[in-house]
Amino acid sequence: MSLRRTAIENLLEIPRRRIKSYKDSKTTVCRYSRPGCDAIIYGSVIRGLDLRNLHPDIKPEDVPLSITALAEVISKLEIYPYYSANRGVHDNCSLSDFASATASVLSNIGSPVLESHLRHMKEQSRKLLGELDP
Repeated sequence: MSLRRTAIENLLEIPRRRIKSYKDSKTTVCRYSRPGCDAIIYGSVIRGLDLRNLHPDIKPEDVPLSITALAEVISKLEIYPYYSANRGVHDNCSLSDFASATASVLSNIGSPVLESHLRHMKEQSRKLLGELDP
């Protein structure tokens, strides 16, 4: 699997995990048991992706963005908080780890340079320096 495809798949998995937690739950995820809170958070993530033509089931090869651009979109997905008259703002429910998760994915992308590339570059360097016959 290519480094690009793997990186994009790992980035897409970040909002997918959040979406899945709401889709798979048979009870309310909100810590105050407010279904409206779940709906706002779920809708925020889905809508944020849709606005950028990144529906949750998009395949990595269909993502038109660079890895860096995709990471920026995901890290900046806005999750709107739920406001309740008796519970106030559900800030804890709407917390997102998207920024730290995308940073982690970006920091773990491997190098596309193969050992054969390094040998070739070393050989070309030696030729340029006159150490080898052209």
